[in-house]
Amino acid sequence: MTVTTRPRRGYSNTVLIRENVSIILFYIMADIISLQSKHLIHGFFEGYKIVIIILKLQVMTQGFDQNTVKLILKELNFTS
Repeated sequence: MTVTTRPRRGYSNTVLIRENVSIILFYIMADIISLQSKHLIHGFFEGYKIVIIILKLQVMTQGFDQNTVKLILKELNFTS
């Protein structure tokens, strides 16, 4: 899966990042659901921490700069 920060016609960077984050989170949540079904006792909050960690790793592997990382986390309301 590739993530681009170059805006398409009529799309701002923020909209494009929001779309990409949604796609990434969809796949992450699918992974977490399969993990959680094996280990239900860990509960939702452990999964939530895993989402943040995996999202940060995903973002790093996509080569985003630090400002883009901050924007993505802000869009997800993880930072102010």
